Amino acid sequence: MREVVFMPRIIPWVKQSAPPLFWFCGTGPWQVTKAPSPLRSAGALHKISVRSQGLLHSRAGARFSHCLPLPGSLIYSGVSRPYQEILNGVPLVRMAPGVRHEAICARLYRAVLVSAATLKSTRVLEPRSEVRLSKDTVVRPDLALVAAATGKLWLAAEIIHSGDHAPDTVVKKQIYEDVKVPRLWMIDPRYDNVELYHASPYGLTLQGILAGSELVTEKLLPEFRLTVKELFEMPDARPGKEGFGQ
Repeated sequence: MREVVFMPRIIPWVKQSAPPLFWFCGTGPWQVTKAPSPLRSAGALHKISVRSQGLLHSRAGARFSHCLPLPGSLIYSGVSRPYQEILNGVPLVRMAPGVRHEAICARLYRAVLVSAATLKSTRVLEPRSEVRLSKDTVVRPDLALVAAATGKLWLAAEIIHSGDHAPDTVVKKQIYEDVKVPRLWMIDPRYDNVELYHASPYGLTLQGILAGSELVTEKLLPEFRLTVKELFEMPDARPGKEGFGQ
């Protein structure tokens, strides 16, 4: 257990029917075990106790979009597990994502969740939620946006695992093309770039390969703006360096 000072950043609230309260802090979710109440004043400093594993929660009964740790960033140190998808009728066990993969996933999810909070037409699913595309295909994208009215997938984001990349870059990409998913983001930590695809009458069409300070945007998410550098940035995790939870 360690004491960490956080500055909440309240942009906007996302309602849910039951506790607990989730925060996404720094590069990943941290679990709050004790916090002053209420934690609702933007810019205020609060000292809270956190654990480094599991989803973050407190005694409040609503959900924050995210908060910022001070000083530096905190490392996500939860334990990921292998998971299964069904691709064209074939069950496939996927390798457990690594720490950097999960940090990127948490940052992307947080940014998209905030930008979509006021969109009644879209639901942002939890990372790697099951999405059934056909009777014999169930995928679990790192990020999935679905139409609120129909549950139909309209944006999928896949973070490439260097040791398990073919299912995402070949098999699932073809599946997304076949079912005409309108948007596909292929996020590649090997090269720190993002490939953006749009559905077209001729299949998925590459719109661009973004890197560095270039912005990832989407006209259907008008408030979403995230640079590739911000998406891939990782604090120094060595003891004694800024960003490492002492």
